Amino acid sequence: MSDAAVFSLSDYVAHAHQTAISVQVPHGGWFRVHPDKERLAGPFFVARSEEQWWLIHPEVLSEVRISGLWRADLYEAMYEDGRIFIIPVTYPLPGKEGWFDTLKDAVKLARKQWVTIESDRDQFCYQVHTEPKKKRAEPDWLGCDFGDLVESAFADRIVTTCEQARKKWPRSAKRTISESFEE
Repeated sequence: MSDAAVFSLSDYVAHAHQTAISVQVPHGGWFRVHPDKERLAGPFFVARSEEQWWLIHPEVLSEVRISGLWRADLYEAMYEDGRIFIIPVTYPLPGKEGWFDTLKDAVKLARKQWVTIESDRDQFCYQVHTEPKKKRAEPDWLGCDFGDLVESAFADRIVTTCEQARKKWPRSAKRTISESFEE
C-alpha cells in the first residue's frame, strides 16, 4: 500500500492528540498485529533519537543529514492489556538481515495469534514465541483511520521541514563541499 493513501506527510498539520499511542518494537509482552493488511504504511523514513522514534519527510533528507535514519514499514499492534502501539519494522542494513527477517516473521504470525519476542544479540535476531496452549481474548481494535493513528503515535515527532530537522539534529547538517581538487 502506498504511504500516501494512508498518511501523507505533505499534508500533515501538527495539532494536539488525546490518545497516548507509542511507537516501539514490542518488548516484554504478548502482542497482536492488526489482521487487515491495509493497516500498514510504508515505506517511511524514521529516525531513533533519545529513545523516541521520529517520522521524517523525505524532502528533508535532501538538505539535512540525520543520524539514526532508517526506512521502515509501520504496523498497528496491540498488547494483551489493550494498549495500541505502532511497530516500525526497519529495513535491514547489510549483514543485519536477521533482525529484519525475524521481526517481519513476528508481524506475520501476530496477525493470526498472540506472540512475544525477545532480542537475541548473539544471533543478531529476535526469538519469536507463540503460545498455542493458552487461549487469549481476541483484540478489540480501534475503529479509527490508520493515518490518524500514525499521526497520533508520532504526534510532535513528525519532521516536515529542514528547519525542524536542523533543530533536532544540529550537528548532522549536510555540508556543501566547496574545495577544489585541482592542483
